[in-house]
Amino acid sequence: MATEPLRVKARLGKPEKKELFDLYWRQLLNEAQIADMFNVEPETVLSWIIREDIPLKGYYESLQLSYFLSGGILASTRTTLQHVIPFDCVSTEIVLHFPSGCNGLVQVYVTDDKGFLYFPTKGSYVALDNVTQSFQFVTFFPTGTKLRVVITNTDSAFSHDVQAIISISRLSVQGVA
Repeated sequence: MATEPLRVKARLGKPEKKELFDLYWRQLLNEAQIADMFNVEPETVLSWIIREDIPLKGYYESLQLSYFLSGGILASTRTTLQHVIPFDCVSTEIVLHFPSGCNGLVQVYVTDDKGFLYFPTKGSYVALDNVTQSFQFVTFFPTGTKLRVVITNTDSAFSHDVQAIISISRLSVQGVA
């Protein structure tokens, strides 16, 4: 039996700033998608975004945050590596490098100082062997977020040199440096 696709019932009226920001940056909807939700034109949504002083998706400054522990993650330990996000940004990708010998014994996930799990999904982690793997990782982070990569080495005999690199792009109002 085929199921109908989920449809969002259009609402009338302008959303509050917080909801508009959430739809545009946290859920990463575009103006047309938001317009459909409120039964308006995309240009109307753009005017709401500008009027509410919400940064437009546009010009970015990129940065790569590298999480690596010289000498590796010691046997049977959990290590938390942290960066404080210097500006409002959107992450675009995470690259994880698992050297040969990890054999699924080294687990990696990304969280923040409040314990919110960003990657890969709630209640899970990534554990690979002899591979460098890139994952799409699109999430909004406000200035000051303490972004943490938690690496757990369940191997009781060996340390492992696992590395994580998170690419972020600075948010700025379109046309303003």
